[in-house]
Amino acid sequence: MLVQEAGIGGKTVMTPFEWLRFQDVSVTDIDFIETVIIDQSVYKQGLLK
Repeated sequence: MLVQEAGIGGKTVMTPFEWLRFQDVSVTDIDFIETVIIDQSVYKQGLLK
């Protein structure tokens, strides 16, 4: 879904998911990337050992 970015003259921009899909990254790979980022964040907060 395209979103309106506030403060830049109402310019229409892509979401990170849309940009990755536009770069021909598979949905499976995007899901893996998101999982790694979330796991790393949780680990840094000390919630995952």
